[in-house]
This record gives sequence, C-alpha cells and structure tokens, in this order.
Amino acid sequence: MVQPRISNHKKLLDSNANFEEFDAYSDQLHKRHKGQTLRFYNPETHQWSIYLRYVWLNNSPKSVRMEQSWSADGGGTWEVNWICEQSR
Repeated sequence: MVQPRISNHKKLLDSNANFEEFDAYSDQLHKRHKGQTLRFYNPETHQWSIYLRYVWLNNSPKSVRMEQSWSADGGGTWEVNWICEQSR
C-alpha cells in the first residue's frame, strides 16, 4: 500500500519566512520520515537561508529532483540525507 506524501508550507506572520512540515513513507526502506524546515528570505540579497542545504537537479518541464544535505563540519563536506523526485 502506498502511503501519503504530505508537504505543507505556511507563511510566518507578516514576514519573509515560511515553515514546512512534511510526512512521507519510503516504500523501499519501509520507513516513515517526518520533518520540519524553517526558511528565511532576504529581499536585499534575494537569498534564502535554511539550516540544511538543498540542491535542485534535472529541471525539465516534466520533472525535478531535490537533494537535501547536512554538514557535520560547518559546510566543509556535505552528506545527502533526503532525495525528492517529482514529475508531472
């Protein structure tokens, strides 16, 4: 049975920040993943700040892949800990 994959995004107050909650089930790993993400946007630099690194790959009109990574050494090296593939 396929479990729901949910990602809810909410704007925080009247700011340039948003909060995401996600809940997904990996059929391959037979494991549930739940998480939260807090993002801040700086309109002067046009940059988003986040406590994890996200890399978007293979952008096309019909598919996209996102890899989330974390660093144990302050950004010297990165380890991918979440991959999200989406298609139309």
